[in-house]
Amino acid sequence: SDASARIQILFGEKRRAFFHSNWEVLMGQGEVQNWMRSRPDKEVPMRYPGEWKFAGGVVDADETPLQAAMRELEEEFQVPTALTEATCRLRLLSVKQTRPIRNVSNIMFNYVAAADENPWLQQLDLEEVNSTLAKRRQSFAEALQGGNFYTLGKEQQESLAPEIHEVQWLDMRSAVMHAFTSMNGSLLPVNDFQKEEFHRMRLKRRDPMFLTMATLLEVDSFPSLQSLVSYSDGLDEDKEVQRMQWLHDGMSPEEVGQDKLT
Repeated sequence: SDASARIQILFGEKRRAFFHSNWEVLMGQGEVQNWMRSRPDKEVPMRYPGEWKFAGGVVDADETPLQAAMRELEEEFQVPTALTEATCRLRLLSVKQTRPIRNVSNIMFNYVAAADENPWLQQLDLEEVNSTLAKRRQSFAEALQGGNFYTLGKEQQESLAPEIHEVQWLDMRSAVMHAFTSMNGSLLPVNDFQKEEFHRMRLKRRDPMFLTMATLLEVDSFPSLQSLVSYSDGLDEDKEVQRMQWLHDGMSPEEVGQDKLT
C-alpha cells in the first residue's frame, strides 16, 4: 500500500530521513472544491484537494508533453512570460505511469525548470502571483453570490473558477513531509486553509501524494544542478516511455495483475 511504501522510499533501512540537497521547490496549493463539477446542491472536491503539488495537466491533441508542461506551468502559476522553448528550459527528470483508477492510467512526464537556467523563474514575483490568484477568487465569489456563475458557458466558468489557491517556494523537507502526511491513517492537514475547507466540505481523508513524494526525493538525490543536467541529458524520452509503461490499451484484468506481479 502507499502508506507502507512511503516508509520504505523515505527511510529505507534507516531510522531517520536525510535530505541531500538544498533545493527549494516551487509548488502550488490546490483549491479544495472543484467548482467546475460542483452544483448549487452538490459540492464536489478536487482530486488531491488542498495539496501542495506541481503544475501539471493533460496533454492537448496538438501538443507535445514538453509544450503541455510549459502551458500548464504558465497557466497554473500565473507566469507573466510566455513560456516557449526559446524562453523556458525544461529538463526531463522521469517518466512514470500511474496506477489505474476507473480503468484509466496516465503516462506522467516529469520535467525540472531550474532557476539558474530560467531568468523568468528568477524574476517571478510570488507576491504578484498570489495577488492575481486572490483577485480571481474575488471575481469568482462575486459571480457565485450573484447567481451568475452556473449560467455561464464552460469557457467563462473556467476563466473564473479558482484552481490554485497559493504558490510558494517550499524547502525540500517541508515539501516531502506534506506529501508524506497525506498517507497518514488520521487526518493531518497541511495548513489552516486545507483544515477549514475539509471541515466545510466534511472531508475526512486526504488523497495520497505518493508519486509527488517519490518525484521530490528523486530531485533531492541530485546534489547539484550539474549532476541533474548530466543525468537528464542521458535520457531518451521515447525509450523512457517504453521502459516505464506497463499498462496498455485493451489489457484484461488478469493481464494487469500479472504485469504488476512481474
